[in-house]
Amino acid sequence: TAKAYGPNANKPIPVRVGESEQVLTLDNDVTTTTLHFDNPTRSNTLIITPPDPQTTNAGNILGHSPRQLGIGMVEIKVVQSEG
Repeated sequence: TAKAYGPNANKPIPVRVGESEQVLTLDNDVTTTTLHFDNPTRSNTLIITPPDPQTTNAGNILGHSPRQLGIGMVEIKVVQSEG
């Protein structure tokens, strides 16, 4: 469950688990998307690569350096498929 930040809206966002890659597209509203990955190498790493991260202080703690934002992640669930 996520939304895009700034110019990342409606652009393809690669999501990778092991050797398997899917493309996620988000807009400026929070939506829930389900992606299915084959993971024969049993990778425990999920890589999400926003196409155009922006340097911003939005939502930052006062006094901290600006950070790179590309998506606003609300929730990630990883479940093993049946079968």
